[in-house]
Amino acid sequence: MNIQFLPNFLRQIFARKGSAASLPPEVPKSDDHAYELNLDDPWLRFMIFGYKPHGYGFREVLAFNRVEFDTHHDFIQWLFPNQVGSPINPHAPRLTDAHRELYRRLPELRSAVEEGITKFYRFLGFKEVIGGFERADDFEKGFQYWVTRLDHNHRRISRLLTFLCEIGERSQASSLLVYLETELAEANLLGIEAIPYWRAILAAAIDGATSQ
Repeated sequence: MNIQFLPNFLRQIFARKGSAASLPPEVPKSDDHAYELNLDDPWLRFMIFGYKPHGYGFREVLAFNRVEFDTHHDFIQWLFPNQVGSPINPHAPRLTDAHRELYRRLPELRSAVEEGITKFYRFLGFKEVIGGFERADDFEKGFQYWVTRLDHNHRRISRLLTFLCEIGERSQASSLLVYLETELAEANLLGIEAIPYWRAILAAAIDGATSQ
C-alpha cells in the first residue's frame, strides 16, 4: 500500500505497525470496547486508503458524472454499507459496531462518509441545508433519477436511509424522508412502492432506539 497520501497520524501508525494498529490518541478507545483501527478492513481501505475493489475507488466515485453514477452498480454497497449484507454484491462490507465507533471517533472516516453522502445528494439534484434539504441549481438534471414511479435509485435511497440510521444519523434520515415525500407529493407520486419501505426504515430505527 502506498502510504504517501495518508493523513500524518495514520501514516505514522502504518509505518510503525504495518497492517493493524491500536487507535491513535486522536481516536481514543471507548470505555466499553477496545476497537482497533484495522488498516486491513475493506471498508476503511475503500473510504480512506484508496482501495479499488472494482477497478475504481472512493475518489473515482466522487468524480463520477451522473450517467456514471447511475450506471455503475457495484460501488453503492461500499459507499453505504448496511448491517445486513448485499445479495447483489456479496463481497461488499457489512457495517459493524467497530465501523460505527470509528465513524464517531475518526475525523478522516467521518469526513469521507459525509463526502459520499453529499455526492449522492448532488446526483439526485438536491442538497442538505440548515433545517433540512432544498433543490440544487441543477435539480432538473437529477430529479429524473428518482422522481418517478419506479427506479433502481429508490433502492439506493433505502440503503442510504438504513446507513444513516445505523451510524447514528437518524435525524438526517428523518429530514431526508420528509424532503423526499415533499418532492414526490408535488409530482403526484406519493403512491409509489418505495415510500412505505422508507417509512418502515425510520420506524424500525425509532423502535430500536426506544427499546434500548
